[in-house]
Amino acid sequence: MVKTAILLAVLLLAGFGQALAADKIYKWTDDNGVVHYSATPPEGPDSESVSIRPGPPPPPATVDADLAPTEDSLRAAECTRSRARLQVLLDHQLVEIEQVDGTRTQLSADERTTEITRAEAEVARWCAPPATE
Repeated sequence: MVKTAILLAVLLLAGFGQALAADKIYKWTDDNGVVHYSATPPEGPDSESVSIRPGPPPPPATVDADLAPTEDSLRAAECTRSRARLQVLLDHQLVEIEQVDGTRTQLSADERTTEITRAEAEVARWCAPPATE
């Protein structure tokens, strides 16, 4: 058990050392005065090793308070959608609805009446001022 733990630690350290070595960058200036950076050293002794420091972590993602939907804006959108649905049901005797599978089905008179009742309830729910506690 101890031998396994020591072997595992040695392997991890060896892998960690290779990862550090892979972060070595070389810097050199060519005959034209152009500075180059590379993970492999150039031919010739005129290069220097450059240390790489990890940058700071990115800031946490934030939502701009001005752009985030508010409860009032969500309620207003649902109110508009509910009123539009009710208006379609009231204005048209023949109403088709799209099923989950994409097919369209015409509502019977009873089904249309049921849908009008549901739509009225949705308008009452979303268009009335929210209840205060």
